[in-house]
Amino acid sequence: MGGRGQPGGAVGTLAAYALARFRFRKPSNGALTTWFLSQRIMPPVLFVIPFFLIMRSLTLLDSVWALVLLNATFSLPFPVIIMSQMFRELPIELEEAARWMARPDFRPLPGLPCPW
Repeated sequence: MGGRGQPGGAVGTLAAYALARFRFRKPSNGALTTWFLSQRIMPPVLFVIPFFLIMRSLTLLDSVWALVLLNATFSLPFPVIIMSQMFRELPIELEEAARWMARPDFRPLPGLPCPW
């Protein structure tokens, strides 16, 4: 990922880790994954007016931060889908070994391999 997708990639990685490692009741993990997939399928034109209204209420119209939020919003589903599958394939024993041996201040994400 270049500089363009980093906000969405960072937030998407955290969401993917949560989807892969934790079980949610309402909404379920499957429902959340379906929601992220539906964001890739829906045309971005559907979000123009709601996004404009949100940015106007936050007084962020004509600002760089509005563009950053817009780009992060539309690039978020892709890393969630890809990274959640990667985190599901990582054995849980790898995290347990990192917690037990090398990382007394265990933070799971910085110690695990990521594709970027």
